[in-house]
Amino acid sequence: MNTHNPLHCILPPGILHKLARTGDEQVRSAALRTLELDHKFRLARAETAARRGGRSAAPVTFSRIGGQPNRTIYDQQHSSAQTPGRVVRREAQRQVTDTAVNQAYDGLGATYSYYWSTFQRDSIDGQGLPLLGLVHYATDYDNAFWDNAGHMFFGDGDGKVLTETTAGIDVIGHELTHGVTQH
Repeated sequence: MNTHNPLHCILPPGILHKLARTGDEQVRSAALRTLELDHKFRLARAETAARRGGRSAAPVTFSRIGGQPNRTIYDQQHSSAQTPGRVVRREAQRQVTDTAVNQAYDGLGATYSYYWSTFQRDSIDGQGLPLLGLVHYATDYDNAFWDNAGHMFFGDGDGKVLTETTAGIDVIGHELTHGVTQH
């Protein structure tokens, strides 16, 4: 079994394949679209890794005092673009009416706080890297992922089996931890 997963997602392809075989057309369609997008990301990430070779990330210097996250949440407006969408909430701004935005903001803050209080680690790279959460990724996207470029993407799910990927602190912590592992 191949355990290397260049696309760091919360939901493995096997589960999406199983969902694609269900009788519910909406669930099946969402799973197939998610698999198609994930496949493109895996190929792009594998190509990038091949070009980079065995070089590792920059060393952690802990040059910043730390202790405070620097979060920005973007609304992808169901686009599958790999660039951040519209900024909807920044560090220290009040809650907004969009639940996914607030969940991503709070979850990133809680995960940052865990890394800081437990390991004295200032963000993903140990040097205060901004935490960038991109919500409402694609349409019916049944997953969440770290893109190796500093972004955590969160889909809304199919609305039936998979919903609100930002609702689980474990999902947000999982994606952020891919960044920590990378750095």
